[in-house]
Amino acid sequence: MGSRPDIDEEDGHLVSAEISGNVWKLLVEEGASVEAGQTLVIVEAMKMEFEITASVAGTVTGLHCKPGTVINAGDPVVVIDTESAA
Repeated sequence: MGSRPDIDEEDGHLVSAEISGNVWKLLVEEGASVEAGQTLVIVEAMKMEFEITASVAGTVTGLHCKPGTVINAGDPVVVIDTESAA
């Protein structure tokens, strides 16, 4: 679980799911500037909504899920380029 061979941490900061569930909504798109703490994805699990937030500021360079996708805890969902925040 967790690491995928097609995603390299050198591509940016990986934001991973903390809980398994269904991706309900993406709140960002590739190229978007994000701030630390900003909600990126909403996941539905156990009939509740959980927010996946950015832990760093930067630019979204990759999305690894879409609405309706089932994700597992530890799966990467968003890649953020932190160099663009400098």
